[in-house]
Amino acid sequence: MYLYIAVAIVILIASLCSKELYMVKTGTLNIESFNKKNRDINFLLIAFLIILVFSLRGKNVGTDTETYLKIYQEFDCDFKNIKNAREPVFWILCFVLKCLKLPFPALLIIVSVFTCIVFFKILKKYSVMPYISIYLFVCLGIYAMSFNGLRQFIALCFFILGLDCAYSNKKLKYVLFCCLAYLTHNSAIVLFPIILIKYIKINWQFVLITFICCILSIFAMPYLIQIVSKFTGRDYYEFYYKSKMFISTPDFYNICYLLGMIAIFVFLWYTKRNIKDKKEKSIFNFFLIIFYISVCLRFIATFSSSFMLVNRFGAYFFWALIVLIPYSIKYFFKQNLVYLYSALVYIFAAIYFIISVKVRKSNGIYSYYLTFQEFSVLWWISVICLVSLILAIIINSLRLLYKRKNYEKDKCNNSSV
Repeated sequence: MYLYIAVAIVILIASLCSKELYMVKTGTLNIESFNKKNRDINFLLIAFLIILVFSLRGKNVGTDTETYLKIYQEFDCDFKNIKNAREPVFWILCFVLKCLKLPFPALLIIVSVFTCIVFFKILKKYSVMPYISIYLFVCLGIYAMSFNGLRQFIALCFFILGLDCAYSNKKLKYVLFCCLAYLTHNSAIVLFPIILIKYIKINWQFVLITFICCILSIFAMPYLIQIVSKFTGRDYYEFYYKSKMFISTPDFYNICYLLGMIAIFVFLWYTKRNIKDKKEKSIFNFFLIIFYISVCLRFIATFSSSFMLVNRFGAYFFWALIVLIPYSIKYFFKQNLVYLYSALVYIFAAIYFIISVKVRKSNGIYSYYLTFQEFSVLWWISVICLVSLILAIIINSLRLLYKRKNYEKDKCNNSSV
């Protein structure tokens, strides 16, 4: 738990020391600001830190890590294992690594590097405040998701690359990335129609129609599960739906969570009217629809009898929130309160993280420990690397803050002369 807090704190320090909030206050922040003015080494250092934390975890950190460890250890370098697989992308990766006689942590490193490249690329391209987006990436559970559903998270990354193509009207590339996602995790079959979101605009009529569809979906759930099972050729979706282990009823926490998501969506929808820049408004609308899909799926999950199954599909869309919130900060309706609103974003994200990880232990990552034997040579090397990266991020952030303060002071002196 303390390592996660340390990671969140150093990202918070990097965010506060960057020029993001300063540029919001001075009205100089736009979608290109990070690329032009904030090309510092912090972004890379944070990526390395996240990769190390993901890759060096023990087998019991994350709900599925031990399962994947056993699968990898028992996997044979036999091409038949790939030929007969319905989700071959992941097994091809295992096949290559096993043939090279690499240990399980090599698999985690490759997956971590891939996911970090995808998320950091998208945040750098579409978020107006990438550091805050990375902070939310850690605190809102998207990072924790990578510790659990390994194959689904790889599929999510392919989907994100596809969305990047869809936004640029590269429809064929979107379909190809969705095919890769489907061949990694069959649940990604629901992603193919999402290409249409580029042509959707959220209004009251659209919200009303989708609300009615959500109500109907709750009652039609058995038939929808049968359709998904038929197209994917996997019967475990029906098992999820029928098994008493996964049957759920709405509880206080899930209802509050749903109401919170609805409130956030309404607030973001209200924020949209304040965006004047056409490019930023187009990006905001694109990601708002993605997040709205997660709200709809959460509604269906909360009031259906198979919360875990439907909520698993929602994981493909919830991440859009980390792109949207920085826009809500930039276009907050009262600019003199932007620092207060930013502070509330930081605080509530931290509270959410603590509740989900420590109190509810919903991500299976509460007790973090390294994969190496405690106090061994490799254990000490890992600790030194983690501590060094944390210190490097803090020192570099303070250096950037000092440079910015000197620049502002020089600018003020020159203007007075």
